[in-house]
Amino acid sequence: MSLHGRKLGTRGLHVTRRAHRPDYSLMIVVYGLLFWGMIMMFSMNSVLTRAVDISMGKQALAILIGTGAFLAASRLPATFWKKVLPLLLGVSVIATLLLLIPSEFIADEANGARRWLNIAGVSFQPSELVKLTLVIYLAVFLTSRVRSNLMANRRATLIPVFIILTIVSIFVAGLQRDLGTMMVIAAITLVMLYIAGLPKKDLAMILGVGMAGVLLMVAIAPYRFTRVSTFLSPEADPTGSGYHIQQSLIAIGSGGVSGVGVGKSVQAFGYLPEAANDSIFAIHAETIGFIGIVLLVSAFMYLLRRIQLHITAAPNTYHRLVIAGIFTWVMSHIVINIGAMLGLMPLTGITLPFLSYGGSSMVFIMLAMGIVFQLSRYSELGIINTKANYRVNNPRL
Repeated sequence: MSLHGRKLGTRGLHVTRRAHRPDYSLMIVVYGLLFWGMIMMFSMNSVLTRAVDISMGKQALAILIGTGAFLAASRLPATFWKKVLPLLLGVSVIATLLLLIPSEFIADEANGARRWLNIAGVSFQPSELVKLTLVIYLAVFLTSRVRSNLMANRRATLIPVFIILTIVSIFVAGLQRDLGTMMVIAAITLVMLYIAGLPKKDLAMILGVGMAGVLLMVAIAPYRFTRVSTFLSPEADPTGSGYHIQQSLIAIGSGGVSGVGVGKSVQAFGYLPEAANDSIFAIHAETIGFIGIVLLVSAFMYLLRRIQLHITAAPNTYHRLVIAGIFTWVMSHIVINIGAMLGLMPLTGITLPFLSYGGSSMVFIMLAMGIVFQLSRYSELGIINTKANYRVNNPRL
């Protein structure tokens, strides 16, 4: 899927347009996925423990808050995010540092990793805020570099980005032990650098350093090495380290062509770990089968395609970079989650957008989609579509 428009030059740096009709197809697909996700979550309620009754309420609350975030972001001007960037940076840093405090009343710990803040009974994952902050920061920073014609200047562009990426990786992949989220952050950074016009040799350099860093983090962390070994040979320990992926493949294979039917999942009885969260794709495959999964993946691909079109049709560099960052954010979650469930990638714990149970991820991705919806009001795509519709309705013209 090509993003196009890599070489920005000075085109579109200061262009502003009158707002027009936004891309409502984005909203239709997002809420269609949310609606289907709630149906699946409700159907699983009958086979999981009573704890899911609570998660159903939390999921509904997350969607409600996410809807509020979507609507708010869809009305806020693009300049708003530039103005609040210092606040986003400050809150992101503070929230990340709070994870270092050894207190069960502040940070929730799971499997030795601290990724969630627990304040007054409300859990929050700071890494989701970090993704949003990174997109806005890079959009502002790289736009200024494009305007100053400094994209090829390593000292002015590449080195500052590399330093920021290193600091983020220390906290996210190192202290929080969340390599999956770091992969998403790295993908966002690389794509935004590519769209801004960073020279290919510099892109290759940062990609090479990043891959070396991933190998190092896998080598020094036994649990990551085990995950990679399991990915390469999941059948070696089917009741131990390979249990999750084996059960995922069983669920996907059990769905056959048309699926076992909504509410009839067997793997959701506890055989498949994290059935309502990381493994939700496997439960969908079991329930709706190959035909249903093709339709589901098609919906995701249509959503990504619409976002990608707005990248190429954006009126200026800042809009283009923000949309490209959000595009990569959503796409990375989809690819990593589905790839892990199919055994094509190691398990990472990345959620499937709009379908997985997860409050922080749901709210921030909805907020990001609201930003794209707002920016679609100014893209050339909307102008082209409006003119085409006008000609159809007025054939004499």
